[in-house]
Amino acid sequence: MENNSKLNVLVVGATGLLGGLITKHCLKKENLIVNILVRDRKKNPELVAQVENAGGRVIQGDLAKPSTLRDCTKGMHTVISAISALGKETAGNFEIMVDGQTALVEDCVRNKVTRFLPSNYGLNYEKFSPQEISDISTFFGVKVKFFDWLATQPIKVLHLKVGLFLEYYFETHEQNGFGYWGDMNQMFSVTSYEDAARITAAAVSRENQDGVLTFIGENLTFREIVDTYNRVRQTEKEPKRFGSFEDLKKIREEKIREGLIRDADMLGVDVVVYDQRSKFEANDNKQYPEVKPTSFRDFLVQNPQIQLP
Repeated sequence: MENNSKLNVLVVGATGLLGGLITKHCLKKENLIVNILVRDRKKNPELVAQVENAGGRVIQGDLAKPSTLRDCTKGMHTVISAISALGKETAGNFEIMVDGQTALVEDCVRNKVTRFLPSNYGLNYEKFSPQEISDISTFFGVKVKFFDWLATQPIKVLHLKVGLFLEYYFETHEQNGFGYWGDMNQMFSVTSYEDAARITAAAVSRENQDGVLTFIGENLTFREIVDTYNRVRQTEKEPKRFGSFEDLKKIREEKIREGLIRDADMLGVDVVVYDQRSKFEANDNKQYPEVKPTSFRDFLVQNPQIQLP
């Protein structure tokens, strides 16, 4: 470490939406030296400049090519993985969640990194058995596989859980507008990317924080989400009911029979979203009073570009 009073952290996936926000909020922490791992320095020159101007390093590497990761974690106290297999650029690339992160952790262990934050943001699937969640979707199956392996490694791990990303919901509904499966009064645990990044930076700045940390922006029913959207946007959107929860599972099974495995996997993500077991019953928000959750109303006000047809 360059400075004994500061923690060197490495953000992997820093040019992605979540990774960029994590980098931004980590840069605000006076006890952190922020470094980033990127495939292409030219993708976000502004972020590269901010990191280097603050005294951090910009390291080039590709999780899809493990050989490029050799010693990328050298000198780091904490490595934060913000890779995604559900974004527009990475949708369906589930293998990177295992192979890429495995190579990253192996480099961490080789370089005696103290702590690793896996890309474990999102829904609560601990109430599903490992076999059940793997059968529902390859996306969750590979995550469970990786986390089981990670638990055997000689490194501290901090798992951050934040519920359903609001941006992900709107991104997946931007073509067809509001729609839902099952009951409009079902409760969802939701958080914005911005708040997820804020809690990540706050948690990482505490040198000894590890284990499982759950931070939830709000618990809202789908009815409340639609009503709040209509009030803020001054619209009268009426959501479409796609069918029952059982209908959703049957359609997924049909995709499997048709050999459309990737489609079935993505529908499997929806199955978990609409399963009441995916809602968090409790959170650890009070442990970080400095991170005030953004209400859904304020999220809409702060992001006027988010519109549904």
